[in-house]
Amino acid sequence: MARRHPERPSLPPTARSPSDPVESRIKGGKLQARGRRKGAADDDDGEAEPGRAWLPTVVFLLLLALLGTMAAVELRNGLRHPSVRRVAPPAGAPALTFYEKGHASARESWLFDEPQGTAGPPRLIQRMDCRLQATDIGEIRWTADGRAVYAAGREALQRGVPVVRWLFEFEPPRGKPPVKVPLGGAVRAQASPSKGGRLYLSAPEYALPGRTAFVEEAAALTGRWRQHGGAGAVVAAWYDLGAKGPRLFSWQTTRWENLLPD
Repeated sequence: MARRHPERPSLPPTARSPSDPVESRIKGGKLQARGRRKGAADDDDGEAEPGRAWLPTVVFLLLLALLGTMAAVELRNGLRHPSVRRVAPPAGAPALTFYEKGHASARESWLFDEPQGTAGPPRLIQRMDCRLQATDIGEIRWTADGRAVYAAGREALQRGVPVVRWLFEFEPPRGKPPVKVPLGGAVRAQASPSKGGRLYLSAPEYALPGRTAFVEEAAALTGRWRQHGGAGAVVAAWYDLGAKGPRLFSWQTTRWENLLPD
């Protein structure tokens, strides 16, 4: 009688042998898919690297452009040679400051005072053209009472009486009565200067753009000058205007440039 061998028990699907061709194909497909994904990620990294490599170059070029702009500004500033000259006042008068700039053949001088000192903003009074052929101002003086500053022409009206080109009255002390100015043989009372002072001109061409000023006849200006006591100490002669002092850097000129008319 023939001997029967026992039948092998069938394995569950999860216990298939690694040598099963179906499972081998599945695993092979997964490995290939992982390889493709990894290769794609490597390609992406490779493409991103050149973009990041340009970033330091761009930053360097921006810094270089900034430095070039600053150098150009300072070069232009050096050609204009801006400087500040402060003039010590006599007793009872406010200090005055000249801010001067421009090329050698076209210097200009801007007259300021500083009511709050260096801690506050300066106040623009007037501009002077420093070119010899354009200057009709002989000197700038305080008045005798120290409450005004004026520009006199090079030729005197008569002995001891200047031709007043313009006159700036500082804010008067509290309680001071209005200034009386003779005009055409009559005397009229002028209101006290507004806070911040007033600029009186002998002709419209002395006015600054965008600034309030009052044009008066020569007799009125002379009368106003007399009411302030006449001539006081000299602030500057015409040949002192536009003199080059220690040069300011561009950032140091902001305090003055911000107040100049456009």
